[in-house]
Amino acid sequence: MWLKIQKILRFIPGINLITIVSWFISGGRKKLGVHYFVKNIVIMFALAAIVIMIGRGIATFTTNEIFSRVVYYISLVIYTYIGAFISVNEQESIKNGKYDKEKAVAE
Repeated sequence: MWLKIQKILRFIPGINLITIVSWFISGGRKKLGVHYFVKNIVIMFALAAIVIMIGRGIATFTTNEIFSRVVYYISLVIYTYIGAFISVNEQESIKNGKYDKEKAVAE
C-alpha cells in the first residue's frame, strides 16, 4: 500500500522527496550496502546535471527575467521528480526481490 501512495506522491513537488527517504530506509533494512546507494545517487546527479545544462541553455536565449524564473522553477520540479522516480523504481526492485538473487549468487 505504501508504494502505491509513493507513486502518487512522486508527482507532487517537494513532497516527493519523502520517497527518497523511504528508499534509504527500505534499502537499509535489506542491508544493500553503500555501493548500491552511491550508484543510484550518481545516476540521479547525472540526470540532474543534464537538466541543468538544458535549462541554462534555454534561459540564455532571452533576457526576459520572467521566462528565466519559469525555467528555473520547472527545473526544480524536474530535479525532485528525478530523485523520486529513481527511488520508487528501486523500491519496487527491492520489493520484487531483484537484489535477493544477487546476494544469493554472491554467497
